Amino acid sequence: AMPAYDERPRKQFEAMLLFKFGLINAMMAVQVANILYQHFNGAHPVRVHIAVYTFVLWNYTENMADYFYFINSSALKFYQQLNQQLRQVLRENKLLHYFRLRGQRRGTVPHLCGLLCDRLDTLAQRYQQINRLYQDSLTMHQFQILGLVFITLISNLTNSFILFNLFVKHSESGASPAIVLNALHAIIFYVDTYIVALVSENTSLELRNIN
Repeated sequence: AMPAYDERPRKQFEAMLLFKFGLINAMMAVQVANILYQHFNGAHPVRVHIAVYTFVLWNYTENMADYFYFINSSALKFYQQLNQQLRQVLRENKLLHYFRLRGQRRGTVPHLCGLLCDRLDTLAQRYQQINRLYQDSLTMHQFQILGLVFITLISNLTNSFILFNLFVKHSESGASPAIVLNALHAIIFYVDTYIVALVSENTSLELRNIN
């Protein structure tokens, strides 16, 4: 019978993709709402144009980040599943070693050892294929990753400046819709950035466990 593997890597992969999709749509809705609020409330045209430009730039960088996130998430799922299978091979190997020491099933144990070796060789080939695709993706998108880091730095400075400016202007009148929208945008942006960094860190951890 085929060993029953844990379905958590696949379920986590699907759940995180859905969560990322929700974050993207939430951030897009917040930015569109901010642009419309500034336009219909008589904001300076330059501020409206900057908001539109920021929205377009965000879409470009978000497409790069989403592709990189999907590659990392897929690699993480495959590495987790590969680790599960390697642990299963180790357990079966210990069991066969126990049978060999007990002198049981002398005709069967060598045959099962051969099957286990074939299975381990197949896992090694799968690992090489997955790792090659993952490393090629990192090499191919290294400039996009550098641009993403640069955009994150700019967004940090921009969010801090906008929120400080809005708080100073509206400190007496209370929280305005502009403050709420920009605060929501900053929160969603940092959650999105944290998820991408978390997946990358978990992928590196799974690679260390395999090696």
